[in-house]
Amino acid sequence: MDDLLEKDARVLWSFWLACALAVTGGLAPLVLASGGPNRLAGAIIPYLVAAGASAANALMWRRGKSLATALYFLAGVAIVYGMLLMFAVPLRLAVTGTCPDPPAVCPSGLERGFSTGETTGFTLAVLMGVLSILAGFFGLMMLYRRKPRWQPTSPPPMERVIPARNQPSAPLSEAAPAENATKAAAEAAPSTSSAEPSTTPPS
Repeated sequence: MDDLLEKDARVLWSFWLACALAVTGGLAPLVLASGGPNRLAGAIIPYLVAAGASAANALMWRRGKSLATALYFLAGVAIVYGMLLMFAVPLRLAVTGTCPDPPAVCPSGLERGFSTGETTGFTLAVLMGVLSILAGFFGLMMLYRRKPRWQPTSPPPMERVIPARNQPSAPLSEAAPAENATKAAAEAAPSTSSAEPSTTPPS
């Protein structure tokens, strides 16, 4: 029972940890890049969706493994989508090019490079997203390893017992005295015939 309670606690806190990590990852670019250009703020929406799915998983994981798996899948897809939104920004800057450093004038159609706040927020958001997915996966793994609290006791399997064959000993024991009596009568017959006196007169 203690092992079962420990696994329940692991499942619960794994999903809550995944929720907290997703919230941190979504807020990191918004907070660290505040006061300057912030092209990563759009990732907060999918990250918050992932945090909501993880929180729902922490509250409703006892309703079934299928629901927990579906919510974890939704949270994972939302985090991956948020990561793709953030990865699209440096990829676009690498393809189109960036403006030269100030005080040079930025040509039209080009963007400034990543600021220090954006770089730090991008790194932290990706790291928190990966950790959130791993924490949710750990909780799901503990959920599938968890055994139910009550298990129906099945009766032990019935074994077929074949009775041993008993040899008929009583008839043999009864036949032995009869045989002995017959042999005794056969031996006594010649002795009585030799013991009878002869009635023939001597010549």
